Amino acid sequence: MAKRLVISCMDRRLNRYLDENYNDGNTLFLRNAGANAHCMLQSISDAVSSGSIDSIVVLGHTDCGAMKVVFDAIVNRNSSYCNDIKSKIVGLFEDYAYLKLAGERLKLIDQEKRQKAELGARRRLERRNVELQTSFIRELAKSYPHVKVEGALVDLKRINALNLKGDGRHAVILCRECGSRFDQMCSMAHTDPSETYVLESRSLAETITDLQLAVEVLNISDVRLVATNPSSTEELAIDLEFVKKLSSGFAKHADIAIAR
Repeated sequence: MAKRLVISCMDRRLNRYLDENYNDGNTLFLRNAGANAHCMLQSISDAVSSGSIDSIVVLGHTDCGAMKVVFDAIVNRNSSYCNDIKSKIVGLFEDYAYLKLAGERLKLIDQEKRQKAELGARRRLERRNVELQTSFIRELAKSYPHVKVEGALVDLKRINALNLKGDGRHAVILCRECGSRFDQMCSMAHTDPSETYVLESRSLAETITDLQLAVEVLNISDVRLVATNPSSTEELAIDLEFVKKLSSGFAKHADIAIAR
């Protein structure tokens, strides 16, 4: 049976929305910071080349933390972010002339009007992100003309997700593609879906920069690896050591473990 692939952001506020609107048992998910398809090339290529995918949906969203980092780095010229975040997340927008011009214009606006102007600029950046990721996917899928590709920007206000409870100090890393419900995954990790960011990829190596953003920027201190397939339990032990090794430079104060 043909399947849909959804590429979306790891933001905790999307969990219930994705479960209710896309998680039909016939959909695969890949999630990272900002629905960044460029950083999940291997996972996307593997999924599409399997021949079972007939549509791909890229879902960005408003009030996106990853886009706030991009905005801060380019418009506010904040150079404190690590090289991987600059390269893999910020780097996609360094040639986006609108952002550079926005930075110059914002300097001329008084404080009272600046907040509204910044919000408008970030919303335009969020739309641009969806356009970039969707265009990238269309290029990848040219060899598969039967695959339909579309992108959308989810308005968190419209789905009543802006004011969820909790501070979201949890992250769940899923090493492989999965179609399980996110509320079930969070139950396995003993976390609340409204407080849990989800990183989901076929390749753990593709999630490390996103994990670094979660730990360093979002101040997440509780990281759990979840196996929705019982046969992959032994592999999780290997995955855990892999993640700990690659994150040793930035996750010193984060608890990284397998969900039991």
